[in-house]
Amino acid sequence: MTVEATVFKGSSSGEIVQSTTTLETPKGSQVLVRTTHSGICGTDEHFKHRDMVLGHEGVGIVEQIGEGVVALSVGDVVGWGFTHKTCGRCEQCLRGQDNFCRAPGGEVYGRANLHQGSFGSHAVWDESFLFKVPAGVAPEHAAPLMCGGATVFEIMQTYVRPTDRVGIIGLGGLGHMAVQFFTKAGVDVVVFSGSEGKRAEALAMGANEFYATKGVQTFEGVKPLDHLVVTTNALPDWNPYLGLMKPKSSIYPLTAEWSNLVIPIMPIILGGMSIVGTVIASRANQKRMLEFAARHSIRPVIEEFKLDKNGVEEGMQKLPMSDREPPTREYLATSFDKSASAVRAYTDRFETAYARPALRKSTQYFEEVPITATFVAVFAAFAFVPVAVFIVFSLFSVLSIFFLALSTAFILSSTLLLFFTSLLLLTLCVAFFFALCTTLTLVSTYVGYRLVTLTKNRVGRPYPRRVVPVPRKLSEESESVVVVESEATDSETVKQESSD
Repeated sequence: MTVEATVFKGSSSGEIVQSTTTLETPKGSQVLVRTTHSGICGTDEHFKHRDMVLGHEGVGIVEQIGEGVVALSVGDVVGWGFTHKTCGRCEQCLRGQDNFCRAPGGEVYGRANLHQGSFGSHAVWDESFLFKVPAGVAPEHAAPLMCGGATVFEIMQTYVRPTDRVGIIGLGGLGHMAVQFFTKAGVDVVVFSGSEGKRAEALAMGANEFYATKGVQTFEGVKPLDHLVVTTNALPDWNPYLGLMKPKSSIYPLTAEWSNLVIPIMPIILGGMSIVGTVIASRANQKRMLEFAARHSIRPVIEEFKLDKNGVEEGMQKLPMSDREPPTREYLATSFDKSASAVRAYTDRFETAYARPALRKSTQYFEEVPITATFVAVFAAFAFVPVAVFIVFSLFSVLSIFFLALSTAFILSSTLLLFFTSLLLLTLCVAFFFALCTTLTLVSTYVGYRLVTLTKNRVGRPYPRRVVPVPRKLSEESESVVVVESEATDSETVKQESSD
């Protein structure tokens, strides 16, 4: 029996869109949950521009179960978070760190099950990733714990000892839950917030110390920290905090944003510090977190809205977002996500509208009339053979024609290129030959002209003479000196100058 679920999706414009989706009857270990409460997380803000159902902090009541469900019953109050399914076979899964499973087959919020989420009336999830909500935790308080509470509990359970001293930056959604979990575990908690306005609230939750950070360059008189948990919506200025860290201490940046982590490296190296990434919690810690919250009466501070389009929009507007301008890479990632989500949406729609009903009808037909169904299947298989042959032959023919056209075009273009190249070379040769002949003609004409001119000027003409005066002493010995000039002109005459 299918269920028509009302869901609230993101869109390319960021506007919340109300829609419907068809959910199949649970099979195997699947469970149909009617959603009663949902938390709103900063991650939902990142995904609101995608065509997908939003919400991953869900709590609801089990309405239907598959035949393979063993741990849940109809009427149970359950919650779910960021992780929907894991492979169960990789190293991380086998070590109990299934929140870090990245193997094929894993399903997480934003990558799979885009047709359903906690922003909706119903959803179908695997039994293994639904967690019973203890009686000591109200559903409205359990919803924010499924992501934010699980994230800070994972740090506390995995890395922190009761004797440690933990600094928490920020007292928002994550921060105020971290203060409650850590103080109940006996940890010495130090809260850092922008102003004095949250001092009373932090101390009331159990924090041991509170420091306002606005305008502070160096903290004076603060004891060193073993751990620093960053829960703000934007990364802080690290310089005031690095001086507070003990050697071999750890920093946990939980800020979910696209910017780079820029931090002074020398204090990290000299102090042997660790920067630790973490996401949500393993299934084991998710269960322990709910039990811990029930035992110690941990209650998130909440503001409630109706689970409809207006309520979702109003709740989303309450999220404190960073004023940082998203980088180009974030826009590209968003565009890619939009395209990928569109493909996944069409795939899911095809699976829901056609593939699953067809498979269900086929299975039902085989169960009712197995002999007839087998005959029809065999006949259909044989009937498909000529169709398949025709399709293959058609593809082969089309590809052959295509490659023939490409070959013809290549040969034609090569021929034209060769023709025009030859024409260009021939033109260059003719031009060179013409220039050479012209040059030789001009040079030979000039040389001939000069020879004729010189010959004409020398034939039958005596050498001209000119008398050059000499000193008196020399003239006594000789009456005159005659100098012969081979380059005399026609107008020159031979003159003789006598001595005194």
